Amino acid sequence: MLKILIVVAFCVFVQPLQAQFNFIAGYRYMYYSPASVNGYLDIHNLDVDETQTPFRRLSALHGFGTGVRYSFDHLRIELMYALSFDTRRVRARNSNNDLISQESFYTANQAIQLGLETYAGGIGIGSTVELAGFNMRYTAKGSARQEATMSGWHPASTFYLNLEVKSGEMLSVSLRPFVQVFWSELNLYTTANTLAPAVHNNPQAAGYAWRPITPGITLYLCNGRQN
Repeated sequence: MLKILIVVAFCVFVQPLQAQFNFIAGYRYMYYSPASVNGYLDIHNLDVDETQTPFRRLSALHGFGTGVRYSFDHLRIELMYALSFDTRRVRARNSNNDLISQESFYTANQAIQLGLETYAGGIGIGSTVELAGFNMRYTAKGSARQEATMSGWHPASTFYLNLEVKSGEMLSVSLRPFVQVFWSELNLYTTANTLAPAVHNNPQAAGYAWRPITPGITLYLCNGRQN
């Protein structure tokens, strides 16, 4: 009898709770054109000869976000993981257009986000507290080893506007313009020294502090019962 009561209680109390959960997944774009890092790439390109295609300047990061959301009243709580990235390459080719060597510079922004949103109808405003990081890796010509020039997790927040349209009882589409703000400065010296060692060789010099403020937009599908 006790087992039956436990099962009934589980169905009564847990099932409504589950009905408020959504699984979220979709595309994440970040406008990313840091003048400092692009300057290091420009200096590096001065050593690129006519047989090579130079590094292109950074302009955007593309990726995805995924997580869960719980809604009640006019509030939503979300737990998300987001990743956006890009790779720039210098390629050398011979007279037959065969690839003979290349070097690469990889950049990624990733975040573990805990967010709170208030909404009415299809419009919401939200923010997050998160652990976020910019990971940068350089692979030299003729090497298979990636050299990390920036890594680690740092406190940050994302502020966003959520425009959401229902597509039936179990699906909605969410469009979110956002801006991600790091709480503290990062240090770009290792990246600068790796890409342009002849110019950037003094770690005590000024100009390497960088506090990322990065706008972007996401397009998410929210699967689960819609309020």
